[in-house]
Amino acid sequence: MVIMESISFGRYSRDKANAVIFAVCCLWVLLLLISPGCGREKVRIGILNHAVMAEGSITGFKDGMAGAGYKEPQNIEYFYQGVVSISELEKAARELLNQKVDLILTLTMPATVAAQKVVKDGRTPIVFAPNSDPVGAGLVASLERPGGNTTGVSFWLQEGKRLEWLLKVQPDIQRVWVPYMVWDKSPRVALDKLKQTAKELGLFIVEHPLLTREELLNSPQAVDQSMDAIFLPADALVCSNAQIFVKRADELGLPVSAPNLYGVKKGALIGYGFTQYQCGRQGARLAAMILEGEDPGELPVEMSEIFLMINLTKARELKISLPKHIVKQADIVVR
Repeated sequence: MVIMESISFGRYSRDKANAVIFAVCCLWVLLLLISPGCGREKVRIGILNHAVMAEGSITGFKDGMAGAGYKEPQNIEYFYQGVVSISELEKAARELLNQKVDLILTLTMPATVAAQKVVKDGRTPIVFAPNSDPVGAGLVASLERPGGNTTGVSFWLQEGKRLEWLLKVQPDIQRVWVPYMVWDKSPRVALDKLKQTAKELGLFIVEHPLLTREELLNSPQAVDQSMDAIFLPADALVCSNAQIFVKRADELGLPVSAPNLYGVKKGALIGYGFTQYQCGRQGARLAAMILEGEDPGELPVEMSEIFLMINLTKARELKISLPKHIVKQADIVVR
């Protein structure tokens, strides 16, 4: 009798345990279904880019999307051809549309311009991460209410402030050499502010406009001993080739200023601007909201965080003694 009761009790325990396991599994499935980006068809994201420098945004974007519940390969798929030439951007954008993508991520202003030209019906949303002055470039109606199918991440025009920081670390500079691609709206938008600040500081800006990639690659040779510094503007193609300007600057013992962390890691002495990774994460937040049903035209353009960046290794190479208070103020220090 005792044995039979023991067996009966054992069956009851097993049945109860199975019920608990079943309930837990149901709860897990329910949570999976209601999580953002889950329990639905795979989302397709197209990426458009013409500059190596901008690829850091992709890592940030993917990490941000994963945090929002969109994880490879479960429920999101990315279509990226890699860096394409400026002349191939519109063709690459059309190919993304042929892939039936749900959203296009653009990493530079020329890429955003090309995507907007191709997406004529406005049905495919576009998120840029980042673009400088999207209002001035005509990409959105306003930062608060972009309108149309485009929104994204921008950054304040920091060229004037960055020039001030360059003067603080190298007080004796007078002539500053600035290369830029004439067909890229980003540097042209910022150039007026840069020249205005230079005038206030008593500095002279030497503009070096470029039309082709070949001109760009040969342009560092135009820098001579009459220059005191090289200032790389927020120009994706110029910044993607930061190393060739750093090489020439090293030959002449000149400091280089860059608008982002990519340039500082490539050897610029100082930078004041954004990081591609952070811009990508911000862009992911906007993309996730759009995929959940938000209207991109009603999502305000976000502004990226700005960082002061110092390259101590380069300072030692150039025998520049940086004031301790400036190093302490730096958000990012490359050693």
